[in-house]
Amino acid sequence: MQISLILPHQLFYPNPILSKSRIVIISKDPLFFNDDKYPMLFHKQKIMLHNLSIECFANDLKGYGYNVKILESNIIKSEGFYETYFIGRSSRFWSSR
Repeated sequence: MQISLILPHQLFYPNPILSKSRIVIISKDPLFFNDDKYPMLFHKQKIMLHNLSIECFANDLKGYGYNVKILESNIIKSEGFYETYFIGRSSRFWSSR
């Protein structure tokens, strides 16, 4: 299974990574919102802008016929996320969302 991974600063259409034959994953990467390992001070309105623009972009892509999933930052922060969901078992995770 192939996916198209999009980060919050890559929300534009047409995007060369998009394909209707792949699941589009829009990541709410902790580095853009609030990361414990690399803390930065973000203005609350900037965080709100990222959240709302991700939701709007996902809805637009769904309207164009793409299979879109939003990957929340709390899931990414969970223990063993990358090992669990990107090594061997990714198809089960992405199809259940």
